[in-house]
Amino acid sequence: MNQHVYRLFLVLCLLFPLTEKLQAQQHRGAGKFWIFFTDKKGVSEFVPVRPEARTRRALRGRTASPDLDRPLSPEYLRTLRQHGIEPVVQSRWLNAVTAYLTPEQRALVQTLPFVRRVRPVARFVQKPLPFSTLPSMKAHDDVYGPSAFQLAFINAIKPLENGYRGKGIRIGFLDTAFWLSHPALIHLSETGRLIGTYDFVYDREDVSEGHPHGTMTSSTTLGYDEGSLIGPAHQGALLAAHTEYAPAEINQEEDWFVAGMEWMEQMGADIVNVSLGYSVFDEGQRSYTYEDMDGDTAIPTIAADKAAQLGIVVVVSAGNEGGCGSPAYCWYYITSPADGDSVITVGAVRPDSTLAPFSSRGPTADGRIKPDVVALGVGVYVAYPPDQYIYASGTSFSAPLTTGVVAQMLQANPSLSPVEVRDILRATASQASSPDNMMGWGIINADAAVREAIARLKLPENASPRLQRIYPNPASQNVTIAIAAPRSTPSITVELYNALGQRVRSWTWTDLYPGINQRTFSVAALASGVYFIRLMGTEQPVWGKMVVQHF
Repeated sequence: MNQHVYRLFLVLCLLFPLTEKLQAQQHRGAGKFWIFFTDKKGVSEFVPVRPEARTRRALRGRTASPDLDRPLSPEYLRTLRQHGIEPVVQSRWLNAVTAYLTPEQRALVQTLPFVRRVRPVARFVQKPLPFSTLPSMKAHDDVYGPSAFQLAFINAIKPLENGYRGKGIRIGFLDTAFWLSHPALIHLSETGRLIGTYDFVYDREDVSEGHPHGTMTSSTTLGYDEGSLIGPAHQGALLAAHTEYAPAEINQEEDWFVAGMEWMEQMGADIVNVSLGYSVFDEGQRSYTYEDMDGDTAIPTIAADKAAQLGIVVVVSAGNEGGCGSPAYCWYYITSPADGDSVITVGAVRPDSTLAPFSSRGPTADGRIKPDVVALGVGVYVAYPPDQYIYASGTSFSAPLTTGVVAQMLQANPSLSPVEVRDILRATASQASSPDNMMGWGIINADAAVREAIARLKLPENASPRLQRIYPNPASQNVTIAIAAPRSTPSITVELYNALGQRVRSWTWTDLYPGINQRTFSVAALASGVYFIRLMGTEQPVWGKMVVQHF
C-alpha cells in the first residue's frame, strides 16, 4: 500500500468528526441507554414486512412470536416524551428504545411501571489493523487478478466456474461507509442488484460518508472488476447499512446495529455480514465482561440470534482481540455478537494456514467452541475508495469471504436453515474432526460445502427436475416456486392452471443450474382459490398445488 493511502487512512481514523447530536449530548453530560419495556400495551397492528422477508421466513425461519412485528406501545413512548426523554432508536424485536439520559432522568425512568430495565449502550471495539502490500502473494490471474489467491485459499474458484456466484441471494452488510461507485461495486447499481441503502448514523439513504470499512468488506464478497477483484458471490444483491461510527476509539452505538439488523430482515436479506464487535461501555459505566459472552446477554448477540431465528444466516467476525496472547493482558476472547449460538463466527488465518495472532479466541462463557470456522484474514485484496485496491488484514475480511461461500451454498440449496449452513461449513472444514478454540472446525472449503449443500437435495445425476417447494402457501402477493434440477437440464416449462383446468400463465426457464432454482411471481391479480403448477420438459409431468387467498 502506498504511503499516501496509508496516511489517508490515519487521517480518517483520527479526524472523523462527531455528529452534532453526539456533540450536544456529550456537552450536556447525558449518557445513552437502552430502556426496555414490559409489554406492547395497546398495540394490535403489525409493521409491514416485505414479501421477500416473508418468503425467507417461510423457507428457513423458525417459529417466532408475532409480537416481533408489532411496534412499540404509543402510550409508553408518549410518557417518555412527557418527561423530556426523546427516543433515538426503537427496536420492536427487543421491545426497547435508546435515549440520552442524565443521571436524574435515568433514576426517574427506572421508577416507571412499564420499564423492565435500563442499561447503557455499548461501544464498538474491533481493533483496526494496518494495511500492507504483500508482493509475494500476488497470485495474478487474467480473470481473478490478485484476488485469485484468496479465492483459491478457500477453494471457491471451482464453485464460481460451476455457476455458483450468489445469484438471487440478498446479502446485507452492517458496517461503516460504502463507496458504491468504486469500479468493483458499481456493477451492483448498474444491474439493479443494489437493493437498498440506509445510514442509521446520519438518518438518510446516502451511505458514502465516513470510514470506508464497509467498502472494503462488501467488495470482498460482492466485488467484480475483472482482472482485479472478484468476490465469491459477485452475482448476489447488496443491502448496505451504515451503522458504525469510526474510528474505534469513539463511542460506537449498538442501537444503530439493532436498528440496522431489523431493517435488513424487513428488506428480505438472506445473509447479513457483521465485521464488527462489542464489549466495553463508556468510561465510568458497567462494561460487558467475558462472562457476558454467553450467547444470551449482549444486545447485539440477542439481535443477531433473532435474525437467525427468522431465517437470516448471520456471519460474524470473531474480532481482532487476541494479539496480546493471553486474557491476562487484553480482552483476548471473541466479542458480541460472535458469541451467538445461531451465528457463524469466523476467525482469521495467515497465508501459511496458521492462526493469525490477532484473531480472537474462544470459548464462549458458557463453554461452546468458537470460532466456528476460519478463512484467510491476512493480506486480503479489497477495494478502497475512490478507485484503488489494497491488501488488508483482520477478521473483518475473513468473515465476508465466508459470507460469499454461504451465498454460493444458498444458491445451490436455498432451503438450508442458518444452523444447517453452519453445520455444513464446520463438517467440510480442515479440522472438522478435532475442533478447538483457536480455529474452530478449521479453514472453510467452498467447493466441499457447496457439494454438500447440493447433496442434501438428494439429486441423482440422471434424475428429472422436481418441484421442491411452493411458498408461502397460501399466498396473497408473491409466490416462490423452487425446482430441484440435476446437472443436465437445458430448460423447463412452468404452467399455472386454475381449478377449472384453464391455463392462466406459462413461462420457460432456460438458465437452470444444478441444485435448487427459484422464481418468484406475483399472484396479486389472481382470484382467491386453488391453483395447480405443472412442470413440463420432464419425463413425466410434475404437479403441485397452491392456494391464493386475499384477505
